[in-house]
Amino acid sequence: RAVGEMGEASAYDLWRELAMKKGLKFEVNGQLEVAKNDAEISVLRKHQEWARLNGMRDDEIVYLEGNDLRRLLPESLAEGALMSVNEANVNYGELVEELFREISGSVKFVGGFKAESVSERGGKVVVGGLLGGSRYEIESDLVINADPFQYTGG
Repeated sequence: RAVGEMGEASAYDLWRELAMKKGLKFEVNGQLEVAKNDAEISVLRKHQEWARLNGMRDDEIVYLEGNDLRRLLPESLAEGALMSVNEANVNYGELVEELFREISGSVKFVGGFKAESVSERGGKVVVGGLLGGSRYEIESDLVINADPFQYTGG
């Protein structure tokens, strides 16, 4: 996957592996979001688009027409549905606390960095942006953006 598509899939894998390693809750159950009319179908299509932009593959987020949905759920009256096969029940608070314990001492937190670009160089993630009015590049094996509203790139 391209660097811009790595975010969601990599985060999903990271959370799953951390939960398994530490014995924390990570129950994959999938999700089915249904639509009863054209307006709701439009919302489902937007959710599908966002999922793809966040790195989900077509086989991970599938739109089902009403007839296809009724093959799975014969009593359904919905006109369509969006099926996410990787939806999981987790306790994000526990996961974040455990992640922080895992990375303490080997992580640098950079507050106030306004990311403008994300690319890949030599197998590393490279984030370019501004910090205190100066232009910087951050190069690392893993970059976590804890404030998505700071990203100004396209």
